[in-house]
Amino acid sequence: MAGTPFGRSWGDSPDRDRHGTEGSGHRAGRPRRHGADGAPPRAWQRSFRCQSGIGRSAWRADSAMARYRRFVALHEAFSQPPQVNERRLWLSGAGVSAAAAGAAFAGVLVLRGLFGFDVPAFGGHQGRAVPVAATYALCAAAAGLQATALLNVLATVAARPVRAFGWIGALAVLLLTLLPLTVRAPLDDALATAALNLVTGCLITGSVAAAGAWSMSWPPPPRAPY
Repeated sequence: MAGTPFGRSWGDSPDRDRHGTEGSGHRAGRPRRHGADGAPPRAWQRSFRCQSGIGRSAWRADSAMARYRRFVALHEAFSQPPQVNERRLWLSGAGVSAAAAGAAFAGVLVLRGLFGFDVPAFGGHQGRAVPVAATYALCAAAAGLQATALLNVLATVAARPVRAFGWIGALAVLLLTLLPLTVRAPLDDALATAALNLVTGCLITGSVAAAGAWSMSWPPPPRAPY
């Protein structure tokens, strides 16, 4: 089989081309190729037209260990906690707390003054709108600062602090939304309080999570040695 379309057979002469002529064409004088260990080419190496891969080395233990070390280094780089810019985080948290306090204050005034709802529902009819709104605004500001402190703690102990904070914040917002529905109060007042808690809680959780993602930076992955 001197003239196969996939290259020379093993029994052919190195100086014979595919048409069987000695010393003619660009194949004349080309030495016979062997494997990496000096053994003759195997069947799968002779079955392809491209013969450049025959001399390449096979899988070696050192290459496997090098790939394993690169994988371990990449995993350790991704497992490291992020670097937190605490000044930026707390300034953002203070701004979120002020915005949440303003939203709660305005929400109580609007719901009590314009629509006539007794918000919060557990407060009853006692008290005027401004003192009740100020108290609710202080609670919202305290919640924003506590959320900022929680995210700062999670940044040092959690692999994905923003995601963990999002789950915790979603659970807290759910509880605060369902809490007014459990008190003995008119249904419309309880629903108005639940809606206000939902809006304020989503504002605090989303804004603090965005501020935390903006204030954190992860180390870059290790560069490959090639």
